[in-house]
Amino acid sequence: YWKQWYQRRVRANNLRMRGTCVLKLSLALLLLHATDANNVCIVGSNPETQPTSCGEIKCFQPIFTDYVGYAQDVLYGCGTCAEGTLDVTCQECTADTTACNTAPAVDTFQCHSYEFDSDAGNFVAKSDLETCTKLTTSDPKCNRPVFTATEAQYTNANGCGACAGTSKDDGHCKECDSDSCNVIPIVCNQGAPGSEVSGECDSSATKCSKPMYTDYIGYATGVQFACGECAGESEGSTCTACDGAQDAACNTPVSVDTFQCHSYEFNSEAGNFVAKSDLETCEKLTASDPKCNRPVFTATEAQYTNANGCGACAGTSKDDGHCKECDIGSCNVIPIKCLQGPASAATTAECISITATKCSKPIFVDYEGFGEVEYACGPCPGETSGSTCEECDSTKSAGCNVITQVADYQCYTYSYNSATKKFDQTKRGCQVSLNGDTTCNQPATEETTQAEYKNTIGCGPCKDTTKADGTCTECKTDLCNGTPQLAASMAFVMMLVIHCLFM
Repeated sequence: YWKQWYQRRVRANNLRMRGTCVLKLSLALLLLHATDANNVCIVGSNPETQPTSCGEIKCFQPIFTDYVGYAQDVLYGCGTCAEGTLDVTCQECTADTTACNTAPAVDTFQCHSYEFDSDAGNFVAKSDLETCTKLTTSDPKCNRPVFTATEAQYTNANGCGACAGTSKDDGHCKECDSDSCNVIPIVCNQGAPGSEVSGECDSSATKCSKPMYTDYIGYATGVQFACGECAGESEGSTCTACDGAQDAACNTPVSVDTFQCHSYEFNSEAGNFVAKSDLETCEKLTASDPKCNRPVFTATEAQYTNANGCGACAGTSKDDGHCKECDIGSCNVIPIKCLQGPASAATTAECISITATKCSKPIFVDYEGFGEVEYACGPCPGETSGSTCEECDSTKSAGCNVITQVADYQCYTYSYNSATKKFDQTKRGCQVSLNGDTTCNQPATEETTQAEYKNTIGCGPCKDTTKADGTCTECKTDLCNGTPQLAASMAFVMMLVIHCLFM
């Protein structure tokens, strides 16, 4: 009896639920039909016109392309896009009571536009700036031809937007991202003497500069071929400037016929080569590069056999490692040696600079490491001497900046996780001076806050007074700081266990 009664109740309940669903669906369809009747769209060619009631579920409008504008021959209207135009020149949106096909927010900027001058054989800027349209959320973008581009290579109709096709990758067109930025600049030779290359400058440059050349010595040191005025007060002493042009670099290198090199003789008492007091004047072809040679410091009389420092190394002495070459005047001075490179891979080598007298190396700081300074030739860079870098006077036989020996160990480092309000734990390599303490630190408890624990790494002792304050603890063995104190946490765990047992 009870089973039959229960089955009748289930069937009655199912019928009531089905009836309710049908009623809700009917009401939804009625509401949808009523909503469609109130839908409006912008209609016509002017997006500023008042919306028109359509009773459609879609509106359409022309596609706007950044820097190009609206698609042609597409209006605003109710319904769907014409066949074949959807997402090509026309786009649709779901209609509502406020007109979904409103025009995007746009603004204007200006770019230079260019036309090809057949007589001159290059592009020239038009007299009037081009007004360009973009989405308000987009940055301005202008394009321009490089000075050497032909009509076939630069095909943009105007200076608005990106370079056409592959012209940018092909090197015929350039882009910039500010208003009226696309001016064809002057060109200058750029780079070190002997390796200068002609190239476009920044749009603000009006002059080119170059190092002054002194007969038998070469170009002034420390000055390069460059865009712009001479640096500082070097004009007329080590540098000279000229008015730049768009078609050719004015700072052309000079042509010389002679150069100078040091020459060397073997000193039997010292057991090595020493430079002669007078420089050797060498002759070369005007089209040839200068070339000097020199012995390495450890070469013997039998290993270095050049009569003077002019030209290439004799025989196989360069390949054998007994002779070196260089390609500017007076470059062949035997330099000092220094350890060079990062702390993890520094090697002893001759310095490139022939004027270097010092070597430098990073200062090691216990638990923090060597920092960013490398082993190098020359004095410490900038103001790093005594803080992160130290110097020494080197020799031509061996580098004075020997590697600092350190001991490696590991600690866990704790970083605060703002989501969990706890510290996350990761392994980290640490370094300390030989025979130094392998100290690690950690938050005192799991309840220690970010403000209370001031160490940024787990290597080394606790910072400031955090150890005395009881917010940081230390230990003295490898990876010893992997387990924070759990007093507070264990109390919480015990509460959970008791709660579970007596549920």
